Amino acid sequence: MHSHLYVSNFKTDFRKISYISQIVSERDVITLLRFYFIYLFTIFKINLHICVNRMFIRTYICLCFYLCFFLCFFYVFFYAFFYVFYLCISFSFLINLCYFYYHVLVFLFFFFISF
Repeated sequence: MHSHLYVSNFKTDFRKISYISQIVSERDVITLLRFYFIYLFTIFKINLHICVNRMFIRTYICLCFYLCFFLCFFYVFFYAFFYVFYLCISFSFLINLCYFYYHVLVFLFFFFISF
């Protein structure tokens, strides 16, 4: 009798914890991805100025920076893409994800017109 009660309480607590962790993780991932793109954009612009203002000797260093930038860029996109399938998709999460990709599009727009 007591063991059955313990198991049922454990299941209820686990559902509460998983629900709370899902809400927190949705918000945290969206916020993290936004700041990550701002960070990548800043690094990219700094490296671009270094490449333009320096001699040809630094070209290899610049290529390494750009390679790291694009690897991180695609990693974030794939991470966000697979995260949708990892979570139980809720309506609020889809709204947040669309809001995040709206920021990404705005970022790309201003990035390309800045050249």
